[in-house]
Amino acid sequence: MKAAGIDYQALHLHPQSSASYYPGAAPLSLKVLYAPDGRILGAQAIGTDKVTKRIDIIATAIRFNAKVNELADVEVAYAPPYASAKDPVNFAGYIADDLQHGLVKTIQWHQVDDLLASGATFLDVRNPDELLANPKLPGAINIPRNQIRDRLGELPGDKPIYVYCAVGLRGYNVSRILTQNGLDAYNLDGGLKTYRTSQYDPVISSQS
Repeated sequence: MKAAGIDYQALHLHPQSSASYYPGAAPLSLKVLYAPDGRILGAQAIGTDKVTKRIDIIATAIRFNAKVNELADVEVAYAPPYASAKDPVNFAGYIADDLQHGLVKTIQWHQVDDLLASGATFLDVRNPDELLANPKLPGAINIPRNQIRDRLGELPGDKPIYVYCAVGLRGYNVSRILTQNGLDAYNLDGGLKTYRTSQYDPVISSQS
């Protein structure tokens, strides 16, 4: 798409293939590309279970000219062994809708290294025990999500704050809180998992 000069937005998410509490749920990584007007341009998915189901849904949406935010309204078969009550495709639609309505701003994984080199402020909102297995980014401030409202004074108010968590959900929550308190916040799309995986996997990183 870059070679064709097509403007697009990417979103990444890392849900489970089925209800997470049910035995057999497997990790799933999904990327959706869409145009500024919401037209879906493409999607990629990686996982060991029920991957084609999600791509089939999005391919059908593309065929019938659905907008990316309309993925939130797709009705799919539900039972715990096969899918969660809200499908990963639905969540892709929710994320896109929030982005299109300006409820959150994001950065992509490939922007992180340049921002770190420039001395930008990164905020890690994971719990301290998570940092043992997956260390925070160099120089990042660590304030767990459940403490953020009480510790806003520890954050700079005169420059952007780049928020991240494991897969993007808590980062989204905190970005909304910061924005509502007058701070300039950006969420790392897809979280630390997208950033660290994309550095080594050309399939995930392509067209991001």
